[in-house]
Amino acid sequence: MNRCAAELAAAIGTQLPPGTTGLVVALSGGADSACLLAAARICAQGAALGWRAVHVDHGLQAAAADFRRVCEALCARL
Repeated sequence: MNRCAAELAAAIGTQLPPGTTGLVVALSGGADSACLLAAARICAQGAALGWRAVHVDHGLQAAAADFRRVCEALCARL
């Protein structure tokens, strides 16, 4: 793990309740949730935690089905 990833893992790790065994990220397909998922994956690896993503459709855009496919592809890559 590089220094930046280690620092991110340490920062998020201070916010996890004791006994945490995994991270769950609500993933809508936008840039912010995709970034959060990538950060959670890095942190989970550094802390030996499991991780998973749950797709959330906010219902705010007509392209929601496209966002779901983006989420599926992103999770498959990670």
